[in-house]
Amino acid sequence: AIITPDASQLRGLRLPRALGVTEIPIASNIELAGGSGRRNPEELTIGTWGFLRPDKGIDRLIDAFADVVAVSPARLVIAGDPGPDASYANEVRARAAASPVGGRITFTGRLRREELSEALTNFDVCVLPYVGGLEMNRGTYATARAYGLPIVTTTTGEPRFDAASGTAFVRPGDRPALVQAVLEASRRPRLPQSDPAVAWRSIALRHLDVYRSLMRGGNSARG
Repeated sequence: AIITPDASQLRGLRLPRALGVTEIPIASNIELAGGSGRRNPEELTIGTWGFLRPDKGIDRLIDAFADVVAVSPARLVIAGDPGPDASYANEVRARAAASPVGGRITFTGRLRREELSEALTNFDVCVLPYVGGLEMNRGTYATARAYGLPIVTTTTGEPRFDAASGTAFVRPGDRPALVQAVLEASRRPRLPQSDPAVAWRSIALRHLDVYRSLMRGGNSARG
């Protein structure tokens, strides 16, 4: 059997027909620490988080953020440990410092788990502008869903809005579309926290279902 968070990544591979493919998402890796978030009616909080790497598109987000501020008072929070790519992290900080709205951009640096949870809870919109489009093995996306946040991310397919996950998809590099999607997302209500689709318990149970099926001798695809 093959278990994957994104079966589309298997396209083009020559796999034995006997192998069943089951899609099971990955879970949030930041446990909810409580609280329902707070909205500042005078300022929109746009947030992103995770290791800073070129594939995350955070440099593009900084550029688009200036366009958001031209329309609505806002703050950009880049939360958490920047990760091991110090060169790119420095580039991102320099880009923020050079931005005309650099004073509205905050880098939290590494936070304790409960502090990071609080920071995520206080996002009005979570923006994840992946350069190559969203892939379903992204823990940052799973966490944003678990927190019920309005999400703006990217896709190599057709732009769309998925109401079930509260996710707006725009094409990578489409700065005007990204700005518009952020402004629209800021007006949407949050979804309930602890989305069962990305909860550890439900994911573990789905894995067990596959294992039990194999032990019974059945490994047909489950979708």
